Amino acid sequence: MRERLNRAVSKIVDPSGSGGSNPPLSEKEFMDTSMKKQFPFSFYNPGQFSDIIYLPIAKDVWAFLTEDESVKLMKQTVSKELPAVDPLDEQLKNMLINQYFGSDKEAEHFKTMCLNMIKQIMEHLGYFCAACIFQPKGYYFTTAGLFKLNLSKIKESQDSS
Repeated sequence: MRERLNRAVSKIVDPSGSGGSNPPLSEKEFMDTSMKKQFPFSFYNPGQFSDIIYLPIAKDVWAFLTEDESVKLMKQTVSKELPAVDPLDEQLKNMLINQYFGSDKEAEHFKTMCLNMIKQIMEHLGYFCAACIFQPKGYYFTTAGLFKLNLSKIKESQDSS
């Protein structure tokens, strides 16, 4: 797993890449819709995490990540060129720390799924993951994505509406 993580961390993403399967929202769509309506749990594509998506905590984490305040904090943090997970790190830690995952490996897999959830939310809002970084000691999430606003995809979305 460590080898896979190291490969993922060193990966830099091209902003013109395909990203997620869901197109970004225009600013009007974003302002007209609350996060809960934009991001029902069925929106999340678990992919490699389909083995743990059934855990009840998965829905709780998704609900927390899609709260208006959580999304607002992620967007503000990204605008400061910091990882989107930073303002939510402590709250996510508190949600997950007492969960029984069976093994450290499964717990790490679940933490990675949380980061994947954040990635899908941010991509849907018109951001792309520009880089993955190691977090400083003391953070619950040891890796995190750095997101940038993908202006070309937002423009395309507005032109097509």
